[in-house]
Amino acid sequence: MRKILVIEDEMNIRETLMDILQAHSFEVITAINGVDGLEKAVKENPDLIISDIMMPEKTGLDVLEELNRMYDRKSYTPFIFLTAKSDHDDIRKGMAMGADDYLLKPFRIDDLIATIDRVLSKREALLTEAQTRERQRISTFLHDGVQQLLVLGHLNIARAKLNASLLDDKTSELLVRSSELLETAIDEIRTLSHIMVAKRTLEASARDMIGKITSNCQLEVCLTYQCDTDIDFEIKYQVMNILHEAFNNILKHAEASEASLSIMESGSDLEIEIKDNGKGFEIGSFGFGLTKIQEYVSKVKGAFHIESELERGTFIFIRLPIKYLE
Repeated sequence: MRKILVIEDEMNIRETLMDILQAHSFEVITAINGVDGLEKAVKENPDLIISDIMMPEKTGLDVLEELNRMYDRKSYTPFIFLTAKSDHDDIRKGMAMGADDYLLKPFRIDDLIATIDRVLSKREALLTEAQTRERQRISTFLHDGVQQLLVLGHLNIARAKLNASLLDDKTSELLVRSSELLETAIDEIRTLSHIMVAKRTLEASARDMIGKITSNCQLEVCLTYQCDTDIDFEIKYQVMNILHEAFNNILKHAEASEASLSIMESGSDLEIEIKDNGKGFEIGSFGFGLTKIQEYVSKVKGAFHIESELERGTFIFIRLPIKYLE
């Protein structure tokens, strides 16, 4: 439910606004003057502020000016002024200060609701655009900055491993483990960078990732995707980690020519099936790759099952919640 703060010193108008807005399914907070209104704007963090201009102690213009001083106007709560027809100079001043719209008293209910809907929709579009730019910025930073440093570190360790015979067993083992951890960090940053791109669906991210992983090999992958629900970012992130690890595992160890991936919505869960026609293996203790997949699944409280038979391929079944449960 959207929360609207109404700042109005005239009781009749204040209560009328509250009744109208509550009848249109808004949560309403009221303030009797600008001082009270400023305090509640900071404390309650409303989705919209509707304020009279002319009030004792602190005017609506004063409230907007204080909020501008405290917050970035582009990211703070949208602001609608209520004003009399004679207050032309105040209207111009308020709009110049960053108010989103204004309503003249007396106003029609339809005009009030239409103005509120228009202002909220505009602000949502601006916030979505800002979030998109921020995701792109972070994605670029992760890919071009942090990941490159990790890759350089990994290359240096790889060079050091060439001389591992000169080291004692404990130091050599530590070097190998450090190399594996760096490789894991590189993969996870690549995954995070990939899915942070604006408006990237899980299906698009999965298709793109698998396309890149298999671009230089003969593995054919059939992908089936059926999920209309918006998937939480944490779940999407772990799914991409799982897919990256699973298909790298197939390429490195399975000697498969065909594989399939199915991602299906089932109630409140996401069911993932990964099959290949590779050489298979005897189920026992898992290698590093499958162990990592288990860890990714457990992070979001999912379920993991694997079947494999020599010369008959491998089947992995994973069930994850669509909504992340902390």
